[in-house]
Parts: sequence; structure tokens; C-alpha cells
Amino acid sequence: MKLKNFLFMFILGVILGIAYKANAEVIYPTDIKDMKKVTVMLTDKNNRTGGTGSIVKTTNSYSNILTNKHICKIFQKYRSGYAHTWKGKFAVEKYKMSKNHDLCVLQVMTNLEVSAPIANIDVDTTDSVIVSGHPRLMPHMLAKGHMSDSMKISMMTGVSECTKKEWKRHAFFCWIFRGLPIIKRFDTKTISALITGGNSGSPVFSEDGEIVGVVFAGYGRGMSHGFIVPHGYVYNFLFKEFKKLKWQKVSKGFIIFRERSRNHINNNQDKRLKELIGEDVIFPAVVDTDMDRVESAYQCIKEGQDKCLTP
Repeated sequence: MKLKNFLFMFILGVILGIAYKANAEVIYPTDIKDMKKVTVMLTDKNNRTGGTGSIVKTTNSYSNILTNKHICKIFQKYRSGYAHTWKGKFAVEKYKMSKNHDLCVLQVMTNLEVSAPIANIDVDTTDSVIVSGHPRLMPHMLAKGHMSDSMKISMMTGVSECTKKEWKRHAFFCWIFRGLPIIKRFDTKTISALITGGNSGSPVFSEDGEIVGVVFAGYGRGMSHGFIVPHGYVYNFLFKEFKKLKWQKVSKGFIIFRERSRNHINNNQDKRLKELIGEDVIFPAVVDTDMDRVESAYQCIKEGQDKCLTP
């Protein structure tokens, strides 16, 4: 009798487990309802800074959300992060950041039931695409456009604290930026869809409902055409690089906005600063007061004003 009861409970558990797993569905979002379901707003605890993400994997116990590295760094700074999903608000537990581009995967400990597929191949130039996101951390919105050509951009990703020596040599830049700007070069593709702050991490969908890129930057703080992480980087991050990376916990992250590492600084600082003022610099499409301040300082210097004041 006990054996029969055990077998009955075992079979019932297997059936329930299969039924529960069936809820984890990969959908190919081609309309606003489905895109809203797989798109996530990511914020700090006060909902004042953040961006967007997309659900790319769901299991019985956790879900993975694809976004930008600079969004993860915000969570490092505040030691907290939240995913606002179609099922509710959940704390971000941990993350993995790509070493090759502005990409990151966050994890929340809940079954979000749906996930969006990553395209196996990229779309062609001029193909129609849709950006699904939370511009200015507002309710979900779509922006339609087409895929354009590849290019390289220089993006300011933050500032590095000035050493005593750098304060003596570059006091003006150290004061106005509260450090020395960190500029990194990125491969990117452009899209004609308009994006703004808050669109960082937004998935770019093909007409077939597959993710073919991730928004990460734009021109200025207003609406602009978007710069996206190309499909190849997204695919390699999720299916190759991801397995080699270790999870980092949000609650134990270092408070980082001004990067501590000095290895990104060019030894010829004078040349580096001339390059900064002499070239166009792109900024992350994120809602973030610190980055707003840095961009305002850059625009002030770029326009050649005699006095640049920062808040």
C-alpha cells in the first residue's frame, strides 16, 4: 500500500512538474501585447534611474534578463536593483557582464513564464525592426524603424577619479567632470527608430519576433536615432561567453561609478584630452543623473564656453 502511494505521488509530481515547466514559454513577439510581456523596466529602489531589459530565459525558479553593462553598473552603485515585469516587481539578485561589449544578464528569482528568442542570424540592412522599451522609465512603448549600417563610436562610459598628479596637470577637467572621462570604442549598428534615456537595454526585434540587437546609446538626452549592440555580440555573449563568466551578487557589489582601475587611461593624457574635445562622443541611453551631469559638462566644453558650471 505504501509503495502504491509512493508511486502515485511520484507520478503526480512528475505530471505537475511537466505542467509547471510548460508555463515557461518561448514566444515570438510580433505585436505590442507580446512585446510588452517580454520587456522589463529596470530601476533602482527609488525608480529614479535605470533602463530596459528583455526576458531571454525562464525556468521554474529563476528568470534571466538581458540588458546593458552600464545598467548593471548602476545596480553596483546603489547595491540594489528591481525588475518591473508583467508579473510584478522583483529584486535583481545577481548579474554577469560581458567583457566584449555593453551587455549584461540580470537574474531574478521567479518564473516569469515567457522569454524572447535570439535570432540565429542577423537581419539585412534596411530590414524593418522594432524597439521595445521604457523611454524615460515611462510605460511600455514601441518605436519602429529600419536597420542601418555598421560603424564605430566613442562612448563616454563614466569618469575615473583623478590622482594627485592628474589634479595638478588637469585641474579643470578633474573639477568639471569630477574626474577624467572614460571613453571606450564600440562596434555598433544604427537604427532609424527614435530612442531616448531609459531605452538602454531595449531589445530590437525583427519582423519575425526575434532579438537582433540591444539598444545602448544615442545622441544627447533628447530623442535620437539609436545605436545598438550588433547581433553577433549579443549571440556570442549569450551562447558562448556567458558560460565562462561568474555570477556577481548585486547586494555585495562595489560602489562604482568612477572606475577605480587605471588600465583604461592613455599614458599620454594631453593627447587623450585633445581627442575628447576634438571628437564626437556618444552617451548611454540611460536615465541617470550622474551621466546627465557628465554629458552637460562635455557639451559645455565642446561648445567652447568660458565658464562651465556643474550642479
